[in-house]
Amino acid sequence: MNDCERISRSLNRHHDGKFGFVVWRCSYANDADWARFMERLTKHVHTQIDADPLGHKIKDHFAWDIMDNKEDLDGATKEQVRKKQNEWTNTVGGIPAYGRYTNGIYADQEVIDSVLNGDAPESTSSQDFCHPTAFVKVLDDQFEEQPEQLSPEAEPDDAVREKINSGDEGCPPVEVSVRISFGRTSADITKGLQAP
Repeated sequence: MNDCERISRSLNRHHDGKFGFVVWRCSYANDADWARFMERLTKHVHTQIDADPLGHKIKDHFAWDIMDNKEDLDGATKEQVRKKQNEWTNTVGGIPAYGRYTNGIYADQEVIDSVLNGDAPESTSSQDFCHPTAFVKVLDDQFEEQPEQLSPEAEPDDAVREKINSGDEGCPPVEVSVRISFGRTSADITKGLQAP
């Protein structure tokens, strides 16, 4: 079963019969850029839907849930947005098996700039496909801000325990951004949109 068919079959399980992501606006530097960002982000998704032979089954059901509250979100951290995503999911009665309810797009200035200045939505360039420059940051609701802490009994070596308990095993934290695509690549924004 292809991606569009899977999404089509899951629409009745979404609170409003739509699929998509919640987009959390966390940068308020320029309202015109924000409008162009959303237009271009939508174009990326529509271009991929249109390229699928079954895309017509889902295109009219695609929607963003845009959270745009400067007072509440300007400069919000990922942790703050993740909590708001979970609150939103509970408010609408979302089913956590679907990406719309478990993953939100964190739209900070870096993401806005990458979509505005990155590869064009309709690009067929192999360079853009293999090395995309437009990306979004997708937050996972299951991310643990504070990892499980090892006790002295579980790890007697203080230095090793401290390193492991630091949450990043002594390494800088890793941030993952995914390309904007609607195919079957492993770093695909739509994987979060599909039915399990």
